[in-house]
Amino acid sequence: MTRFLSILLLTILVLGCGGEPETFDELQAAGTKAFVTGEYPTARRYLGRALDIKSSDRDVLYFMGLACRREYYMDSAFYYLKRAGLLFPYDREVNIALYEVALELKEWQSALEAIRILVETGDSPEQYAERAADLNIKTENFFVAYLQYSKLYEQDRENPVRYLQLANVAARVDSVRQAIALMDTAMVKFGERIEFLQNQAIFYTAVGDRSMAEKRLRQIIALDSTQSVAKLTLANILSFSKSREEREEALELFRELQAIPGSGPKLDSAIQALEADLGSSN
Repeated sequence: MTRFLSILLLTILVLGCGGEPETFDELQAAGTKAFVTGEYPTARRYLGRALDIKSSDRDVLYFMGLACRREYYMDSAFYYLKRAGLLFPYDREVNIALYEVALELKEWQSALEAIRILVETGDSPEQYAERAADLNIKTENFFVAYLQYSKLYEQDRENPVRYLQLANVAARVDSVRQAIALMDTAMVKFGERIEFLQNQAIFYTAVGDRSMAEKRLRQIIALDSTQSVAKLTLANILSFSKSREEREEALELFRELQAIPGSGPKLDSAIQALEADLGSSN
């Protein structure tokens, strides 16, 4: 018999005689019954009174968390489920609910901790592999994320996303050259896709290789002339060139971007500076 069914049978026994609940057992049973029948405000009222009597009861905390979640009181749901998780750390039901609420609230560290417990209590690590890697990025555990994305990459080299994931986290752990190499490998395997070129332009910029960054940006624009970010980045690079011709090209790019209706970047200062520079160098 599951724990939930046991609680439900106890609820039926306790409430069988009717009347307003007063004792802890009666309040717990009434709150659980109200939750099961979808009367969430009533459930929260009775369970809250039960917690006033016994603040560390596992079942009351769990159902209070679920009732709050059903009414979208997410901060309260997280509070009660987190407390239940701290008091009963290896409880799978609690951690399943806590994991889901933590994701909704962007409580990344709590979501990671819930995953750890769910794996330790029987779930397959592969079930959470990609989510855990992403959560480690979000919590800035970059080296752990690097190891996790490396494993995912080794397992699935036919997926272009794996190259992008591993390259981006490699750059975070000071392996920018590896990130560049991964993009080269990806382009050989899948072709010169814009997302590979974009990332490699960023990586080349990070290591100070201006010429290669410029080359990749020009390739992006050649593939898609609407790539405003690539044009803006290229214009910024060219605006610092010693070549007058390249600075003139930067000015033209800035003017082109400024002319885009509505969404064009505010480039007046950059344009005026380049105009003054080019004018003074005549």
